[in-house]
Amino acid sequence: MVSSIEEEFGIQLDMEALNANEITILGPLSRYVAKNTPRT
Repeated sequence: MVSSIEEEFGIQLDMEALNANEITILGPLSRYVAKNTPRT
């Protein structure tokens, strides 16, 4: 799922900062992506 997000949006995420249990939960993952993605 993470690789699909990176590919779709042309971004690279550092998943070490996200709790491993939260990677598979949409809410925490969405918040993490929104917080750690540069705005264009």
